[in-house]
Amino acid sequence: MMKSSTDEARPAVHKAPVTGVVVSFNEADLLERCLPSLAFCDEVLVVNMECTDATPEVAARHGARMVKHHRVPTVELVLEWASAEAKNDWILSIDPDEVVDPKLGRQITELVTGPEEPKIARVELPWLFYFKDHALKGTYWGGVNYKRGTMYHRHRVTHVQHVHHRPTANEGFESRAIPWEGDNVLHHYWMTSYAKFVEKHLRYIKLEGPRRQHAGQKFSWWKTIWDTGFSFAWSVIRRQGYKDGMVGLGLSGLYAWYVGSSWLSLRRLEKELKTSQTAPKA
Repeated sequence: MMKSSTDEARPAVHKAPVTGVVVSFNEADLLERCLPSLAFCDEVLVVNMECTDATPEVAARHGARMVKHHRVPTVELVLEWASAEAKNDWILSIDPDEVVDPKLGRQITELVTGPEEPKIARVELPWLFYFKDHALKGTYWGGVNYKRGTMYHRHRVTHVQHVHHRPTANEGFESRAIPWEGDNVLHHYWMTSYAKFVEKHLRYIKLEGPRRQHAGQKFSWWKTIWDTGFSFAWSVIRRQGYKDGMVGLGLSGLYAWYVGSSWLSLRRLEKELKTSQTAPKA
């Protein structure tokens, strides 16, 4: 078959030596927007956690390779396994409700193909949160923010399998942040309602006890009350949640609720461990 002059004139597309990883459970509708934004990656991997929707069809339509994994409560529990399934050493793990801005994709490509690449273990990405498709100006989540450890070199990091803990850089390597420019972000279409927030974070709270215990923390009522109140004030004032009006106040309140509930999760875990240690042996 003869090539047209148009085909000959079209420059070759040089993709980044990166595997984009998206862990999904029945989020085919979100993948329709997410997967095209990973087109700059040499490979895209969709981890199917027992999906019953159109996830396989959507993945195939966008040229992604699909692998199956049993369902787990958080992505941290599957990342190391998924990284081993990838063909590239550089991994970019994003959620189904996230979209990589084209400018950020170009900057990622430049970084992992540049002269500084051998020194880098993790790349911190500019991160923009949305609530009901409204870009947040403040609160714990909004404003200038970075997603840390979502992009990493699989042989230069150590995985930590606790909620909200991403891979850490091994000794001799460093993390590198792509500067925030406002139009080079990882768009996170995060929450569509307050009810969705509560539903999702109730699942995380159950895992906060083990995370805090792993960090060497001990429960106290004083710390729980202080951290809960401080978290609300910090989100509203220091993180400028007031810029988002009533939405900012509502989300700051939910952040404080999450912090307090996390401490109570640690208390429950400590009580369970104490009970098991004092229970008479059969």
